[in-house]
Amino acid sequence: MDNDLIKNVRKRWLYGLFELSHIDYQRKVWLGKSANLLSSFDEAICSYFDDLDLNDDYSDFIRDGFATQEEIAILMSFHSGLDNYINNPGKKVFYNKEVLGDKEWIALTYIGNKAWKLLKQNIRDEQELLLISELEKS
Repeated sequence: MDNDLIKNVRKRWLYGLFELSHIDYQRKVWLGKSANLLSSFDEAICSYFDDLDLNDDYSDFIRDGFATQEEIAILMSFHSGLDNYINNPGKKVFYNKEVLGDKEWIALTYIGNKAWKLLKQNIRDEQELLLISELEKS
């Protein structure tokens, strides 16, 4: 697999994980409170599951060299929680403000934030560490 492709996909993956696991960042970008950043729940979910082709699981992602088994082991609970959340029949409409006030979503972002912190400890690539630092400052 092409190293540039792997780096680009990992960058998008890390950004997606950051956005989905940081409720304060979500409040800023999903509610239009940032001057230069704008996103939404739907956009974040589609970027993560659809753009990164993670709808089924992480097996292809690992096989293609985009993540390690260890990284995915850290994230599996969060990934499964995201999948369950968006496929919950009781949650048909996902408006940003309502999602951000949903206790189930808040609890899920807490799980994601814990996984994010563990994932950070396993990253060794200097560019990825710089990206993580920049994301956490935003």
